[in-house]
Amino acid sequence: MLDVLRNNIKTLISAIEDCRDRKQILPCLTLIYCGIDIVASLERSKIEGTASAFQRWTNDYLLSEKYLGCSPKDLYGARCGVVHTFTSASDYSRTGKARQVIYAWGKASVADLQIITQTIGRSDIVIHLDELIKAFKIGVNKYFSELSKDPKRTKMAATNAGVWFINMDKSVINNVMNIIDKLPDT
Repeated sequence: MLDVLRNNIKTLISAIEDCRDRKQILPCLTLIYCGIDIVASLERSKIEGTASAFQRWTNDYLLSEKYLGCSPKDLYGARCGVVHTFTSASDYSRTGKARQVIYAWGKASVADLQIITQTIGRSDIVIHLDELIKAFKIGVNKYFSELSKDPKRTKMAATNAGVWFINMDKSVINNVMNIIDKLPDT
């Protein structure tokens, strides 16, 4: 099961990088934040909500390995803004629970964008997209490394994953169909 989980996240990361390379920034960000939601859900307890799980995983795996200048709440607010409205604004930012996150990408300078936001009197956080992708990749690797060493956590992750989609070659489907075709009619 762990291999299926890893493979699905690996293909997600490939799609994230493809979006970045094609300069499809909002889809790229959406996939990153959905990816965090997905891996955070693997060990979410029955009483833990999405926001709590996202922030826990972000704190333990994403921000612990890479300094981005923000808090788990800031990233959760950013996630809500991007995933729900393709903007940097969210209920978290509107109510003061989080600062808005804006993104530099390509050759854009985080420092220059940060100066601009401060000059116009905003407290936004600027994160370079490449750094966010790198933090996600590092966090995922750390997470799966820890998970693979702990059977109890692996079992919980497998249970929470339920039945993830599995990519399989058409020949496997054809082989199963041949077996079914040879079964006697009941």
